[in-house]
Amino acid sequence: MRIWGTEYSFNDRWECIILAAFRKYPNLFNPAVRALDVLDRRVDERGRLISRRIIGTSWSPPSWAIKLLGLSRMPMTYVSECSVLDLNNRTLTLKSTNFTLASIIRIDETLTYSVVPGDDNRTLLEQEARISVFKLPFSGSLENLMADRISSMAGKGREAIEEKSELIKRELESIGNHTDSS
Repeated sequence: MRIWGTEYSFNDRWECIILAAFRKYPNLFNPAVRALDVLDRRVDERGRLISRRIIGTSWSPPSWAIKLLGLSRMPMTYVSECSVLDLNNRTLTLKSTNFTLASIIRIDETLTYSVVPGDDNRTLLEQEARISVFKLPFSGSLENLMADRISSMAGKGREAIEEKSELIKRELESIGNHTDSS
């Protein structure tokens, strides 16, 4: 198993960043995401919003990996995501796991958004991925390749959040301007 992790601080309020996280897809930075469906959404006994979503992407392993593993090209790959929004503690935790190829490659990713201690105008993102490759003699090398890919995509994910955050602020400003003129 390979564990990869990083932290990043957004120069924006937590409330805006979590709205952006829920609206992250579709975005120009990761056009491979083709579908996103909410499977379940409820408020638990502690007042937290629990959501389960499925994400469909056009991502596929590289052609050399498809040949090596004896796979066929996949039009869609799927990921399950569970999120917990805790307004009392001001945290949003998203946990995702791949469905597709899970018997060969498993990627468990956790993203946690929280307020930077002492600074309500900044949001901390803690991101971790646990990558496991099964039944292959070169699993360590594949785990390292997957970790490198996740690392390169993490920056694009942050860019998407920042883009959505700016969009949300413009929308709120537009609403404010509209109500001021009424």
